[in-house]
Amino acid sequence: MIRIACALQFHASVFPLRYHRRAINRRGIDIRFLPSLDVSDACALRGFDYIFLSNRFYGTRFGLEQVRALSTLGNKVYWFDETASTGTTNFEVLPFVHAYLKRQLLRDTARYSEPWYRRRIYTDYYHRKFGVSDTDPHYTETALSSEHAHKLGVYWNLAYKDYRSSFRRLRTYVRNMTALPILPAPRLREPSSGRRDIDVFARMSVKTFAPSVGYQRREMLRMLDAIDGNGVKVAHRGTVPKKEYERELAVSRTVVSPFGWGEICYRDFEAMLNGACLIKPDVSHLTTWPDVFVANKTYLPCSWDLSDFPGVVQRALEGNAASEMAAAAQNVLKAYIGERGAAPFVSRLQTLLTA
Repeated sequence: MIRIACALQFHASVFPLRYHRRAINRRGIDIRFLPSLDVSDACALRGFDYIFLSNRFYGTRFGLEQVRALSTLGNKVYWFDETASTGTTNFEVLPFVHAYLKRQLLRDTARYSEPWYRRRIYTDYYHRKFGVSDTDPHYTETALSSEHAHKLGVYWNLAYKDYRSSFRRLRTYVRNMTALPILPAPRLREPSSGRRDIDVFARMSVKTFAPSVGYQRREMLRMLDAIDGNGVKVAHRGTVPKKEYERELAVSRTVVSPFGWGEICYRDFEAMLNGACLIKPDVSHLTTWPDVFVANKTYLPCSWDLSDFPGVVQRALEGNAASEMAAAAQNVLKAYIGERGAAPFVSRLQTLLTA
């Protein structure tokens, strides 16, 4: 039996390990969840083959010296970079870990040797192309060394988040249980079912984002202002309560999902689950798993400079284009939802453990 000490923190990272725990156990893998693990407590880590360590408390609860000490215990340390983007890395830990995993990585990993404005490739793009500046830019600090590049890998993305219930108390309770698919998988809403009164759904926050991070959001909202009302109904002004947010999603033909702190976000999968056509900036620069982002098949991409964004929206609203693309996206995503997602998830986990 392979034994794993799991100290991951982000709920979307932990949830599939709990939800598919029985299937994982049947493959000879035993996971112990230790969210409050003291990484300096060598005794607590005895007998484990692997340590899944989150970067969430790196720099607060523990630092580089503790990671260095972990590497001497004989366990294989897997560093889970649970940040949202392909950037914002902690490559200084690479000499002391067996594997460095992110939800999404740049396809061209050589670009990790570059310093990026605000530590993200797209914020660097907006700074260089449009002169967008932040008060505190935070350039990339540690570049990727070719010596350790082979340790980079991709774990699982937000497709495996718990989308089952909007009742927060119940969701939190279930998330913290140890065994269990006791609730049904989230229902896939047929793209052609019911009335879809909203042509474009684009509710999104802007104020909490630094200028370079929120550039796409501000520009998209400005462009949607010009589209709204000319025979097109757009839901994009202001924020609404969670229940209303979900109701609007359910009756929308298309969903606009810009980058935020990262390229991939909950809204991408919420759009697919609700049978809406996903419109978002091109993500062909990254690799992720499961890869449900197939340009012009499961989502409509627009360029990062957004010059084609209004045209992409108009194209999505022509005829049955939106419902056909939404159906194609659901056909890909459904293989990873609920119990059907167990086999591919366990297979992915086993592949990572043999890296």
